[in-house]
Amino acid sequence: MDATSLFLSIENKLPKEYGSFRKRISRGYKYSDPIMSNEDLKKKLETLSFDELDKVYTRLQYTKLKNPTLVFLGL
Repeated sequence: MDATSLFLSIENKLPKEYGSFRKRISRGYKYSDPIMSNEDLKKKLETLSFDELDKVYTRLQYTKLKNPTLVFLGL
C-alpha cells in the first residue's frame, strides 16, 4: 500500500476544516490547535517506508478510533 491510497482510505474519517476551526461533526464541538493538519498527515505518510505504511494500515484496521490521527502518535 502506498501513502496516497492509505490517506484516501482514512480521509473521510478525518476532522473537516471550517475556517480557522475544525468541527467534529458528531457532536458539533469546535476546537483549535489540532494535533496535525490533513496536509501534515499526508506528508508524514509519504515519508514512511512500505513496511511502516503496512504497520499503520494494520493498526487502523484493528483499532476502532474515531480519529485515525491518534495512531500516528505511536510512531
